[in-house]
Amino acid sequence: MTMTENDRYHLHQQLEAALDERGANTMMELLPPVGWADVATKRDLDQQQEVTNLRFDQIQERLDLRFDKADLRLDARIAGTERRLLAILVPVIVAGIALLAAMSAWGPS
Repeated sequence: MTMTENDRYHLHQQLEAALDERGANTMMELLPPVGWADVATKRDLDQQQEVTNLRFDQIQERLDLRFDKADLRLDARIAGTERRLLAILVPVIVAGIALLAAMSAWGPS
């Protein structure tokens, strides 16, 4: 049952008749401003925390998978770049050594 403002006023009047104005005000301040059905309990908060933790765990798993895939792609690109560099640099170095050898063998003596 939801408490209306009229119900709260009537309760305040009854409390004021049974107690004094200060006591009635104190009692009314202890009541929630809305019905009890709208007040979250510790159980509600625990359930919400479980749901939130589950969502964060799912997000963490998705992020881990994405980073793992990105790492694999990056590793593959680096390996491909290394192979291309070796394919270019080894012949250049061999040609340079051959040129130096030829220059020293047939150069001015």
